[in-house]
Amino acid sequence: MKYPIFLISIILGIKSCLGLNCFSCINCSGDTTNKIVQSCNVDESCGIANYSTGGLSHIASGCVSSNLCLIQFIGDEFIKGYIQTTLGVRLNDLKINSKKCCSNDLCNGLNKADK
Repeated sequence: MKYPIFLISIILGIKSCLGLNCFSCINCSGDTTNKIVQSCNVDESCGIANYSTGGLSHIASGCVSSNLCLIQFIGDEFIKGYIQTTLGVRLNDLKINSKKCCSNDLCNGLNKADK
């Protein structure tokens, strides 16, 4: 009887040492949003932002520093910089429409974004 409890303790301990799994994409929309899964560091949460540029709406999602989530998620300028750096372009009309942090596996899918 002691062995199953010991094994459960080890499994739970390993899980607490691993970070979350989050959906990850930049400049995606629709069905492409929930396809790529990223393993985060232990000190990261999942994040998702709905943004628009050129009149079109897009999603950016992935791992986010948990410290940034504690200060009511991330400032719009930080998100804009991240998106522009990742895409390799400067988007003057980039607007953040909504943003969210969450702390469960795969909690940042498209259906989780505030629209």
